[in-house]
Amino acid sequence: MSSTTEHLTRVMADTFLIGRLDAREHAAAASHTATCERCRRLVARARGDNAYFLTRVAPRTLPGIQRRLGVSRRPRWWALAVAPALAAAIVLLLFLPRTRRPPHAEWRIKGDTSLSAWALRGKRVFPVTDGMPLAQGDRVRFVIEPGDARYALIASVDGAGTSTIYYPYLGRESALLEGRPPRVEVPDSIILDGTQGPERVFALFTRVPLSSESVIRALQALHVRGRAAVRRAQVLDVPTDGQATLLFEKTTP
Repeated sequence: MSSTTEHLTRVMADTFLIGRLDAREHAAAASHTATCERCRRLVARARGDNAYFLTRVAPRTLPGIQRRLGVSRRPRWWALAVAPALAAAIVLLLFLPRTRRPPHAEWRIKGDTSLSAWALRGKRVFPVTDGMPLAQGDRVRFVIEPGDARYALIASVDGAGTSTIYYPYLGRESALLEGRPPRVEVPDSIILDGTQGPERVFALFTRVPLSSESVIRALQALHVRGRAAVRRAQVLDVPTDGQATLLFEKTTP
């Protein structure tokens, strides 16, 4: 922060909470939030998201990864391995791409909708930020906030033109969100292959089921326009009521 009158961004609020600002920035943030109601609310929301991640997302996610790694009988190493990273991993909530209303939309989903991701590389857990380089073998887990959407689908296209439905995995249409949950941690994680280049992931929110076939066609049409188009795309050309997207770059380790 350049002065105590400058508002905090969400990134700064989370970084402030986990103690990663330098001494000058931390003092400025503390002084500013002492007198700014807007920034106090921002920090309070960040603190709540932090608590949700630590109590809800991590406990539901780690056991599944443990099972795939064959360490279900020795769970304590995960706690030891990721404890230093968990506080920093809550920063994934900073990078949630908010809903963009696609050209086909006829109504607007109420409430925030978003897509976020976090990854496991060896024993390191970290948030996946937009445009981040990831490596072959990284395990990626998705989390969505669907607002009041009844259905959601997550799909991607990579630099080689491979289109994949991640949620529901290889399903024929969108997944029904029973009970209108505020957040959904997508079951299981994906393991990245060795294909180099961009991979663009879309979360598609609708009031009626969306066919996977139409999504695959739209992803292929995006790929035909080239890697630059994949990197720039913010909305997939399918009839949805809300979308969020995230890009990562697959590179060599």
